[in-house]
Amino acid sequence: MKRSQWTDHDVEDLFSKLPKIKDERSPQEIFANIQQATRKKKSVQRWLPAMAGVAAVFLFGIITSSYFFNNPSGGKSSESKIAVSEGSRATSEDGASQKESSSEPKKEMTITKKQEDKSSEEPKIGITSISNEASIIVPEENDNQSEITIAVPDANVNYIVPITFTEQGIETKGTPMVESFEKAMKGVNELELGLAEYYPLPSTNLTINKETRTLNVDLLEGHPFNNMEYTFFEALKDTAGFSGIEKITFSQEGNPGVEFSNYGIETEIEILPFERKRGYLIYQFSEETKKFIVPTLTNYEDFEVALNEMKKPLDVSYISSSIPETFQFSVKQEGHRAIVTFTAETLLDESELTIKALEAMVLTAREFGFKSIMFEHPTIAQVGMFKMNQEMTVFVRPNKVN
Repeated sequence: MKRSQWTDHDVEDLFSKLPKIKDERSPQEIFANIQQATRKKKSVQRWLPAMAGVAAVFLFGIITSSYFFNNPSGGKSSESKIAVSEGSRATSEDGASQKESSSEPKKEMTITKKQEDKSSEEPKIGITSISNEASIIVPEENDNQSEITIAVPDANVNYIVPITFTEQGIETKGTPMVESFEKAMKGVNELELGLAEYYPLPSTNLTINKETRTLNVDLLEGHPFNNMEYTFFEALKDTAGFSGIEKITFSQEGNPGVEFSNYGIETEIEILPFERKRGYLIYQFSEETKKFIVPTLTNYEDFEVALNEMKKPLDVSYISSSIPETFQFSVKQEGHRAIVTFTAETLLDESELTIKALEAMVLTAREFGFKSIMFEHPTIAQVGMFKMNQEMTVFVRPNKVN
């Protein structure tokens, strides 16, 4: 290459003869323009490899799809999967395809079978979804139905859960109460309800005297209630109380009186009306089991105090408050009638939460000796079976299970 003949002096002389150019832009403007041009250049450079990659993947997809659609062994593999998943047996010449078709479709068949079995299962007592239907029963409203309530200890044998069975038909009204008790005790499946396995009562004979409203419990030798008297007595008292029985007598193999470890000799227990004055909470053993309204372990002196205590959260996992904290109300008494007046801000809807709260209030009113209860709300006329501004009897049976 020829060496240039221009000297530094010549170049400088030529530049001095050029016309003068004045740039009126500020240094900040110039810098900003340079940055913008640099970003545009980098953006284009950054997208070029990505576009090339997309093009390569697209081209690869075309080639592989063409290969599989024209490959006989690939077709056999797909056909064998479909055939096996429908319950038929298929064979393949390709060993790898045969292995795949005999494994994956079997999983599909297993899942389908489980789903079919699950859908064909009959609903069982206690395995129910959340419902906003009332679970308390007003016996006087149905002359073609008989009811029987038995009390069952919860799964941890702490709370007593009253549950009610119903039988349709006029003829059931004349069934002796002891037969109804025995039928309910034999028919209940406590485990499905999330309760303790308790009935039928072992080594026990029950008899009822309708005239004296007395239930006699005759225990045979070897009975298991000697060291669990409290639970035994509480379950008997709730079972008897909801059926109008006023007294429980005890005998052992026909002889009056039974000796218990912690109570000594017991001959009878009188069911005193409104003796315990309990509130009611919500019991649910697990998400798969039904929610029940259960009496508290604490007794209260005042109805309004009991209702406010029923709003407080508890530390027990399977026991929860029955009245939402957002429920605001006042309570007054007019003779044997309790009146619960809700504020306008208290939302009473058709949810299970609201229904259970009203049911718990009704049962608590019964504990305090009221004969009726009336709910008042300034804007709501009815919630489920509960009509506002109208008296309702408190002589109801709780926790219908069938």
